Amino acid sequence: MAMHSYVGKDLTGRDFSEKNLNGYDFSNAILIGAKFRKATLENTNFTGAKLHNADFLGANLADAKLTDADLSGANLENANFKNAILRRTNLTQAILVNTKFRGAILEHAILEDTDLRQAIFNGASLHYVNLSGSDFSEMDMSGVSFLNAILINAKFIKAKLQITDFSGANLQHADFSDGNLFGAKFIGADLTEANFLNAHLESTVFRDGTLNQAILVNAKLKAAILENATLIKANLTNAILTGGFLDEVNLSGANLSGADFSHAKMEHADLRNAILDQANFSHANLQRANFQGFNLIQNVKFENTNLKSATFWGETLENVNFQSAILDNADLQQVKLTNVRFRLTKLRGANLRNSDLSEIYFRRADLTNADLTHSNLEAANLSKTNLTQANFQNAKLAGANLEGANLRAAKLEGADLQGVNLQKANLTVTVLKNVNLTGADLRKANLQAAQLLQANLFGVQLDGASLQLTNVQSANLEGANLYGTDLSHIKNLTLTQLQSARCWECAKYDSKWFDVLFVESKVADVQ
Repeated sequence: MAMHSYVGKDLTGRDFSEKNLNGYDFSNAILIGAKFRKATLENTNFTGAKLHNADFLGANLADAKLTDADLSGANLENANFKNAILRRTNLTQAILVNTKFRGAILEHAILEDTDLRQAIFNGASLHYVNLSGSDFSEMDMSGVSFLNAILINAKFIKAKLQITDFSGANLQHADFSDGNLFGAKFIGADLTEANFLNAHLESTVFRDGTLNQAILVNAKLKAAILENATLIKANLTNAILTGGFLDEVNLSGANLSGADFSHAKMEHADLRNAILDQANFSHANLQRANFQGFNLIQNVKFENTNLKSATFWGETLENVNFQSAILDNADLQQVKLTNVRFRLTKLRGANLRNSDLSEIYFRRADLTNADLTHSNLEAANLSKTNLTQANFQNAKLAGANLEGANLRAAKLEGADLQGVNLQKANLTVTVLKNVNLTGADLRKANLQAAQLLQANLFGVQLDGASLQLTNVQSANLEGANLYGTDLSHIKNLTLTQLQSARCWECAKYDSKWFDVLFVESKVADVQ
């Protein structure tokens, strides 16, 4: 037996107060009611020892080994357990007034009915510990590791929890209100219905965590990591998540009123049925995000936001600003928009079929290859918009402003363009078959090689427009103003059509038509 060994000895009630017992071996010893007041016990081995009701007042147990020891009811006031090992140690009803556990390992320790409020745990490991209902309010638990701990209904109100690790912990109904959790970790933790009201959660990690119905009202989550976290029906009213990392986050049914997600990364985010009133997503990355849910989305900011392939199918949007946003290939089918702005917005390849876009502001937007089939764009502002190869088949555009718009190779077959403003618009190679352009303004528009078959151009202003190589077979030109219109090499124009227009004598013709009009006396058709 080694020197200073009391292995398995019955030392019940013995008094070791103020003794230097560094390195002694008390493993499996019976020390019930023993006294170690102000004793020096560094590196001392108490593994498996029975220390029920023992007195360690002011003792120094730095680096001591207490695995499987029974310290239930023990007096540990002012004791120092720095870097001590207390795996599976029983601390039930122990007195922990000003007890120091800095850097100690308390994995699977038993702390039932133990008041921890005056103990010091900075940097300690409390893995797998059951602390349900414990009150850590206003305590400094910075750097503590609660990996896989059970902390149901635990209170951390106004606690200091910087860089504390709660990964894998069960924190259902826990209260962190007004706490400081800067840089804390909740990876894979269960925070169902947890309360983070007014909490500081900057740079906190919630990756893969469950925060369903959690309260995060006014929480500060700047640069927080919530990748793949679940926050179904959580309340994030006025929360700040600027610069956060929320890829694959599930916020379905969550209340995001007034929340700030500016500059956040939110690819594949699930925002179905979320409440977004006054939310700010400016400069955020929301590629492939899902906003579907037939909700009212109002007063939301999406300026400079990346919404490539995002889904808004069937939504109602009011007072929403998409200025300079990217909505390429986004799904906006059957949306109803009121006072929504798309100025300088990229909507290339976007699906806007069957949508109500009347009176919407699209000035200088890019809708290249966009699908607007059967959509209502009446009185919409599309001036100087890029609509190259866009599909407007059977769309309603009456009274719309398309001045200076680029509609090259666009499909407008069956569209209603009554009274539309197409001054200086580019309509080269555009399909306008069966289009109603009654009263439209096409002054100085470029319609070269366009298809105007059976189109209705009654009373259209074509002053200074170019119809070179344009196909006007069976088109109605009655009352159209052709002053200064370039009709060079126009196709399938008949003399009857031409003479039904106004100011046809002042139009520009190629030599073939010049001969027809001013040399030959009777020519019915020009082939």
